[in-house]
Amino acid sequence: QGLITGAVALLAVSLVEHFFLLFVDVRREFEKTMKSAVYALSPLILFSWAVLLQVPFAGLLLLAWFCLSTYFGVWIFHEKSKDRAVFVALATGAALAFYLHRWIVDPWLAL
Repeated sequence: QGLITGAVALLAVSLVEHFFLLFVDVRREFEKTMKSAVYALSPLILFSWAVLLQVPFAGLLLLAWFCLSTYFGVWIFHEKSKDRAVFVALATGAALAFYLHRWIVDPWLAL
C-alpha cells in the first residue's frame, strides 16, 4: 500500500511540475520531469517522520528543500534559465504546500 501511495504521489507531483513547465515553453519529454520529481521528493519521503513527530519547522524545511531540489532539477534536466526554473520550483512548491498545509502549517497553529 505504501509503494502504491508513493507511486501515485510521484506521478501527481510530476504532473503538477510538468504543468508549470508548459508555461515556460518546455520541449523536453515527461521522463526528465519524472527524474526531477524523484530527486525532489526523496527527502520528503525519507524525513516525513520528522513532520509526523512534530519536529519544529520540519515541514517548512522539507518544503524549502523540495523547492531547491526542483529548481536544480528543472535547471539541469530541462536546461531552462534560472528565472524560469525559479518560477517552476516556487509554483510547484506552492501547489504542494496547498495540498499538504496540514503537515506544514497546522502543527504551529495548535501551539
